[in-house]
Amino acid sequence: MPQDDLRILRARAAALDGRLDVEDDRPSRDAGSPSFLCKVYDGGSMPSGGSQVYLVHPVNLDGDETEGASATPDVDADRSIPVVFLTQPIAGQVYSAVSIGGRWVASPGGGAGRKACKSTTAITARSGATPGGGSVQPLKNVSGTLTNVGGTISVGNLGAAIATGKYCMYWTDDYGAVWVEPEEC
Repeated sequence: MPQDDLRILRARAAALDGRLDVEDDRPSRDAGSPSFLCKVYDGGSMPSGGSQVYLVHPVNLDGDETEGASATPDVDADRSIPVVFLTQPIAGQVYSAVSIGGRWVASPGGGAGRKACKSTTAITARSGATPGGGSVQPLKNVSGTLTNVGGTISVGNLGAAIATGKYCMYWTDDYGAVWVEPEEC
């Protein structure tokens, strides 16, 4: 092998060693806590309320990997995973669960935006410092039609009464309580 070829190989090897040494000294990247998408289902004794264990099926999102493409949830109904929900989830909804202290934990809502619903009972008005309450059926838009999502949920009300069968909006506060907007839609 000619002398020039050896010099080039030694230079390349030294440069590679230098890069490897630099990479070894870098702080490791924290990949964060493991998480997965899941869909809540009723396994036969579904609890109500938060800070309880609910059963979920893992979910993968399928679809074209192009901007604007729709993602279709692919539910693995053969697997059941227990997840602690900090607030009451809605059966049939997809949530994100994260590993915390060796347990899967999810927190639906948490001050998230308003969601459509229809009152299933008359929702009483607030009386002084006492909130009113009732129950609603969460809804979602499926091809232009409002469709039921999961079971009914109990809500609090800080405004005027809402009659049965009226469309309104609900939201979950930072403490996990579910509230309905005082105005019916």
